[in-house]
Amino acid sequence: MASPPDEPVLSEVHMESCPPHVTSWSTRFCYSLPQQQQFDRTQLSSITVPAEAAAAAPADQQTGAGAKPSAEQLANGTASSCVEVDADGDLLLLSRPARRSQHISIQHSLATPVSRCGEQVWLGSCLLCDWLIHNAQQLAGCTLLEFGAGVGLTSILAAHFAQRVLLTDTDAGALELAAGNVAANGVQERVSVRRLDWLQLFDTQLGRCSDDEVLSLLNSASSSSSRVSRACSSAAMHCADAADEAAAASCQEQQQQVNGSSSSSSSYAWLPSDLQQLCAVDVWLAADVVYNETLTDAFMRTAHQLMTWQQQQQQQQAHTQQELLHSSAPRHAAGSSSSSSSRHGGKGSCSVRSPVLLVAVEKRFNFTYRDLDARASTFEHFMTYVVPAPEAAAAATATAAAAATSGSKPLFSGRRLAVSDLPQAMEYDRSADLELWELLPLL
Repeated sequence: MASPPDEPVLSEVHMESCPPHVTSWSTRFCYSLPQQQQFDRTQLSSITVPAEAAAAAPADQQTGAGAKPSAEQLANGTASSCVEVDADGDLLLLSRPARRSQHISIQHSLATPVSRCGEQVWLGSCLLCDWLIHNAQQLAGCTLLEFGAGVGLTSILAAHFAQRVLLTDTDAGALELAAGNVAANGVQERVSVRRLDWLQLFDTQLGRCSDDEVLSLLNSASSSSSRVSRACSSAAMHCADAADEAAAASCQEQQQQVNGSSSSSSSYAWLPSDLQQLCAVDVWLAADVVYNETLTDAFMRTAHQLMTWQQQQQQQQAHTQQELLHSSAPRHAAGSSSSSSSRHGGKGSCSVRSPVLLVAVEKRFNFTYRDLDARASTFEHFMTYVVPAPEAAAAATATAAAAATSGSKPLFSGRRLAVSDLPQAMEYDRSADLELWELLPLL
């Protein structure tokens, strides 16, 4: 059964490494970079002789560069440098090159309520880090955005490979921790920490908004904080009138949290220059964001809104550049300029990219009285927004049935990536319930 909302939960990532009865901790996450040099077994299967050694050898032994060296050559070390031998002429086998180990230091909370679970590190983030490390070379020069980044482990690692990273979350505590972790790991030049409230964006139509309106919507979290602040103030007054000291103290605590959230949100406000970064995002990331159906709805719709808005912006820029190209080209060369623009792509073809969203999710099974069985109901709800790839259609029967009952409209097409084919570079317990999905927005 699911935990009550106020009951503290502790991530599996922290269970063994962190001491009990501690509310905050710093963990060093170690990972290994891919080997730059592969081990070549063919170096052990043949021994070649250098030219000077072959010339000094008897005629019957001069059978070419691939001739087998004599015992004397093996003993005195005049054999080819591709192998090494000891004093007795025995081969010294080459060892695999050592993997380069790195680490990221993350300050995080422990045993938080579900509402503050973003202040911990969860298994999905580690899986997404494995994907980033495996695709590090392809990420060079790219711009990434992470939804629900929490304390920032994935975004900080991505900053080691990508050109620019937008780290987003809505929890004030998580944003404070993330900003501190970004600075502590020295990637503040590549990472921008921004507040993004899915509940403020999921039901909007960004495609119909101007840049100023989009920027206002991205920063609309401050207005929601003020509404919550007024509600808490009213509740505190009511509690005081009722002489309920415990309830009044709780309301005052909520008031202080909201005030802190409101004051800190300005530090993570979106800037006009961020809209250009949004248009340039190559890969969208999310990990451990599927644990509540309401938030899952808001996340999927917000991600779809932003990704489709990005494509519309790219198409508008492509159309504008094509018009400028045609207007500046000589009339007699109109045909050649047209073919040249299509050949180079410009903003007309290659630059209008298909945005991709990578979601690392852990299926959490809970016993339900309705089904009298353990089900990953939140994951099933997440899949109602996804049309699986044809090869996964057979496995998506339960998903289709859930979509029919919930009435959710699919917003993405997607395929599940083979986690077993992904080398594990991070040190964590990779559960069989971890899945990695690659999603494309349905327009």
